Amino acid sequence: MRVGVLRVAALLLAVASLTAAGADAPADAFDRIYLASRPTLSPDGSRMVFEWCDGLWSAPTAGGTADALQSTPAAKDLWPVFAPDGRRIAFQSDRDGGFKIFELNLADGKTRQVTFHSEGSRPYGWTADGRTLVATVTRDRDGLGSAERIALVPADRRAAEQVLFDTAGSEPSLSPDGTRLLFTRGGDDLYRKRYRGPRAAQVWLYELNEKRFTCLLRRDTESRTPLWTPDGKGFYYVSGEGGVMNLWHRELDGGRETQLTFFKDDSVIHPTLSADGRTLVFRHLFDFYRMDPTRPQRPPERILLRPGAASLRPAARRRYYNACWNNDVPGDVTFCDNGMQIAFTTGGDLWVMDTVLRDPKRVHGSTLTHERDCVFAPDGKALYYLSDRGDGTDLRRATRGDPAKDWWENSTFHSQALLHDNVNRQNLSVSPDGA
Repeated sequence: MRVGVLRVAALLLAVASLTAAGADAPADAFDRIYLASRPTLSPDGSRMVFEWCDGLWSAPTAGGTADALQSTPAAKDLWPVFAPDGRRIAFQSDRDGGFKIFELNLADGKTRQVTFHSEGSRPYGWTADGRTLVATVTRDRDGLGSAERIALVPADRRAAEQVLFDTAGSEPSLSPDGTRLLFTRGGDDLYRKRYRGPRAAQVWLYELNEKRFTCLLRRDTESRTPLWTPDGKGFYYVSGEGGVMNLWHRELDGGRETQLTFFKDDSVIHPTLSADGRTLVFRHLFDFYRMDPTRPQRPPERILLRPGAASLRPAARRRYYNACWNNDVPGDVTFCDNGMQIAFTTGGDLWVMDTVLRDPKRVHGSTLTHERDCVFAPDGKALYYLSDRGDGTDLRRATRGDPAKDWWENSTFHSQALLHDNVNRQNLSVSPDGA
């Protein structure tokens, strides 16, 4: 519990640090492309397409100027995947209301819709002939696991998708000969640094002709994002062994492994490989990096990118974060005293802390209740929150044991139930006058 609370505290402080750093950043710092995601490479590895600011951008993998491929106001264009011919991009977009797959012709800039199912689809790759997409599709949820299924989706005509197997799977990678599929099970959409436990992502192999499954990697650390080598004899993947996630190569026969990257501060995420196998690009911290995985003795090189169009990021921005993770559901964050004191719900408990010492103090926590929806009174003298009992939701008011001290300086707190019945409540807020 303590580790989880400190992780939330560190996240909140990291957000505050980034915001503060923006005020003192060099004038041209905002002309750089930071925190771009999900790159895809042309067959020869010379160009990359990636998502940034909810749009698709193209740039040389050597770095330099990135150009916006298209502008779609009020829509998100995500998850680009180069076609084998290098002339088309499949991507996911919500421009039609719900995330569906579209195809962009790089020669003329024309876009056409590929999938139409209202529950959504996401591209991950193509078959060698460029006529079919390897995708995940969101369909009926079974109530216990993920609704994501792996499917083959016709890209050259409108036709029914082919779900390969009726069980959850993600991050699919089709072998060069099209007969085998690597994919991950478990985990979630986040790259969880230093995670160890039974929910760590696993790498599986599915043989399409024999309809046979083999678990290749099952550890208590994350194993995810498998990518076939061009010869089909092995694959690259991201491993959480050692704390932060780094890139590894694994031979299919024998299982011999070689570590390719050795970052210690933060993880390798979103790796992608060119069709010729000579260029591998991934994100680490704020930037993309490139390397030749066939020459692992050469360290990865950072790719510096600038937008060719006017930057979409204003010189100064203010963001307000009011949520964190709380026992598999969103929790709440609330601030008082100009943001120097924080209250938040995580792990089913209510906590307070300051932004310097970062030492959380628990206000209310019990194995019989689940605390959520917290908000400070406007004057900061009281903290309101909801407490689920299983047969109703109490509205409670917490105060400091010693009002002369700040919230984080107190070790005892008083809690009073303002409403106690069998009603389920949510979305707590307090009027500006505190009444």
